[in-house]
Order: sequence, then structure tokens, then C-alpha cells
Amino acid sequence: MNKRTIFFPLLILVLAAFTACSEDDSDTSMPRASFTVSANEVSINQTVTFTYTGTSAKQVVFFPGDEGHEYSKIQESNTGLVMNGGFGTYAYKKAGTYTAVVVATNYDREGSTFSRSVDSTTVVVVDEDVSLESVILSKDLYNKELAADISDGLILVRLPHGVNVNNHSINVKLAQRMTITPTSGNATVTIDGEPFSEKTKYDLSKDHVVTVTAPSGNSGDYRLHQVYYPVFSSFNVNGVKGSVVYSAYDYDKATIDIALPKGTDVTRLSPVFTSAEGKSVTVNGAEQVSGTSVQDFSSPVTYVLSNADAEYPATTEIVVTVTASK
Repeated sequence: MNKRTIFFPLLILVLAAFTACSEDDSDTSMPRASFTVSANEVSINQTVTFTYTGTSAKQVVFFPGDEGHEYSKIQESNTGLVMNGGFGTYAYKKAGTYTAVVVATNYDREGSTFSRSVDSTTVVVVDEDVSLESVILSKDLYNKELAADISDGLILVRLPHGVNVNNHSINVKLAQRMTITPTSGNATVTIDGEPFSEKTKYDLSKDHVVTVTAPSGNSGDYRLHQVYYPVFSSFNVNGVKGSVVYSAYDYDKATIDIALPKGTDVTRLSPVFTSAEGKSVTVNGAEQVSGTSVQDFSSPVTYVLSNADAEYPATTEIVVTVTASK
């Protein structure tokens, strides 16, 4: 470490917070500042632990050295941070080489005499983070945002076939604008090798390669893939067709209402249905067979449609209500 010891008899050091390391409320003896850091080279957002190893002092703070916390700029309102029990933690948000400083201070009861010791070290912060914080489809879905699922190397977008706006069903197009936010604010994003733009509508009928590149040059690829929330392509009871009405709030929920002739027994009905994406159709966990499975529709019945795809799963709940006049 690079150490300096300075005595200021009248200068008041402007600091944001201190931790008292001595119970004596009037001590002007010269402290000896010293500290260690858990690592001198770290990644952005990685926690660095500062440990005070110097002699007892009434006030001890550390300056991480980044913007707003530079010891050399204390006259410009830069501040230090408290070291509780001789420890402090910090995570740097930007890459760079920083001079981290610890200041130990003793002073008399009246605050007229100070002695202060300073220790410093260098912390190098590298930005290699190529993770994604979020991928969101917005505005083009009319009523709310749609967040994609992000896993190792995959961005999975689940789209509804339609949305409900002001009691009107509107088909959802496969050309969509997106907001892609990398975890590192310094990373850049490309799609299929071209700079990403929130103003561009991307055709989600085909896969895309999203690349996140950190300032260090480190990069990571994600495959952007789209699947539909499954719905019934057709659904009828006793020859009466029902239409899917999409939820105004949840993309994975929908309803079907069917009115049957007066006097129809709704307790034993076998709906006829098809679904392109719904490879699995269940009610209360029991598989349903079109035209065969019998249901009691004296109260609404919830059908669960799943695309049965382990890699790209999508499931929809469709509540079917059948009524008949008495």
C-alpha cells in the first residue's frame, strides 16, 4: 500500500459519515491508517470489501474513488462512506482504475485540533458483464408490456394470438418493437450483427441472434425465439361454436362463452375442439379428448392448454362457460 500521514491542527475534514473506533471523546494522537481490499481487480457490480487494519481512530471513512467518492475532490462535495466495525463494502458501476482511500481521524473535544492519517490503494474495475437484465415487448401489444424469459443463451418470447382492448379482440402481429436492457449500462447490443434499435420492428416469425458486447470486448450470444400461448382453434358444444375472448390483463388467460338452447342438460357435454399449439389439453389434470371427454358445465370449466414443449414451454388457461335457458 501507498501510505501518507498528515497533521492538520485546524482543518475540519468534510465527510459524510464516520465510525468511532475509540471511546475517548478527546484524542488528538496521530492515528495510523491502513486497510486491505478483498480484491484489487474486480468486475462491475462485484462487491469489494474494505477492511480497516490501522490503529484506533475516532473517525474512519473510505473513498472508493469513483464519481462522487473521490478523496481528491472533497472540496467539491465528494464524500466518504462509513466503515462499520472496521468494514465497508462497495460495488463499482463503471469500469476504470480508481484510487481507493481510507482516512482515519482523531480530534479534541472542542473540535479545534485534528490529526489525520491517509492510506490508499488502486482498484481496477473491468466490465465483462454480458448478461441481460430484461427483454420487453411494449406498445405494440396495446394494453401492457410483455416480458420475455431469459435463460442461458435463450430469450423466449411468448406471444398471445390476440389481445382484448375495450372489449374488442385484436390480432397480435409478429413484427414487434422491443426494449433490450443489458445488465451493464456500458454494454452494446446487436441483433443479427446489426446495432439494436428500439424503433425497429423485428420479425418474430424467425429466430434472431442477440449479441451483448462488454467494454472489455467480451461478448455473449442469445437466441431470440418466439412461441404462441396455445388457444383453441375451434371449440363447439352440441354444434354451437364458441369464440375465444382474450384477457385484457393476462396473456396466458382467455374465456369462451356458449349459449345452448333452452332445456339443454349442461351437466354431461362432450365439447369438440382443435388446437394447433395445444398438444396437451387437460381439466383438473385429466387429459381431454375432443368429442369424447364429458364435462359438467353447470359451473365454468377451466381448460389448460400446453404446447408440451420442454424447451419452449407455454401454457394457457381458458375458462369455458356454457349456459342454457331454463
